[in-house]
Amino acid sequence: MDRTIEIGQAGLQNTEDRFQALMQGVSNAQTPGYRHVDVVSRSFPLELSAAQERLYSKNLMKPVTEGIVVGSAQGTLQPTGHPMDFALDGQGYFVLQAPWGQAYTRDGRFSVSADGLLIYKMNGWPVLGETGPIMVPSGAKLDISGSGVIRVDGEEIDRLHTVIFQNPSAAETVNGVILRPSEGQDIFASQSESIQVLQGFVEQSNVETIRSSMELLFLARLYQYDTRILQVRDQLLGRAMDLARPAQ
Repeated sequence: MDRTIEIGQAGLQNTEDRFQALMQGVSNAQTPGYRHVDVVSRSFPLELSAAQERLYSKNLMKPVTEGIVVGSAQGTLQPTGHPMDFALDGQGYFVLQAPWGQAYTRDGRFSVSADGLLIYKMNGWPVLGETGPIMVPSGAKLDISGSGVIRVDGEEIDRLHTVIFQNPSAAETVNGVILRPSEGQDIFASQSESIQVLQGFVEQSNVETIRSSMELLFLARLYQYDTRILQVRDQLLGRAMDLARPAQ
C-alpha cells in the first residue's frame, strides 16, 4: 500500500477513535460519577534517531491509538438531601464487589437490598467496607461520617472502603462510571486516608461539555481534511499509473 495512503487511513481511524470518545462523554454529561476519557495517540517520534529508524521501517510514522486514559478530575458535588446518596471530595473511589472481583466508582447512589446489604443502586453490587460487604438491618438509620465511619442506629459497625490508585493508567472504564484494572495490570489500589465522604451529595460527570463540543467540531473538520488528502493522493496515483502505461 502507498505510504501516504496508509498514514492517512491511520489518521482517519485515530480521529474517529477520539471523536467517539468525546461523543460518549458529551452524551453522558448528566450521568452522576461519569469519568471522561482521553484517547492516547502515538505519532511522530520525538527523537531524531527514532524518526530515522521508523522512516525506513515497515511501521511507518503513522498515528496509532495506543489506549484510553480515564480522567481523574473531580466533577461538581451536587447536594440532593437524600441520605443514601454519597460523594467523595478528593481523589479516590468507592469499592464495589463485582463478578470479577473489585470494581471502583465515584457514583455514590446507594440503597439497601431486601436482604440488608448496602448496594450500588444501578446494578445491585455490594458496597464494600474495610471488613467486607456492609449489612444494614431493615428500618435502621445509616450514617457515614466524613472520614467514612459507618454507623447504624448510632452504633459504629465498619468504615467505608475508599481507595486511591497508585497506578491510575492501568484502570479501564467498563461503562464510564465503573472502573476496573486493565487485563494483566494492577492499579495498586490502597486505602485513602485523606478523602472526605459527603452524605446527601452526588458527584456530577467530570465531562467539560463546552471544551468537548469545540474539540468535536475540530475533529470533524480534521476528518474532512484527511479524507480530501486521501482522495487527492488516490487521484494522483491513478494519473501516474495512466502515464506509466505503454502507448497503444
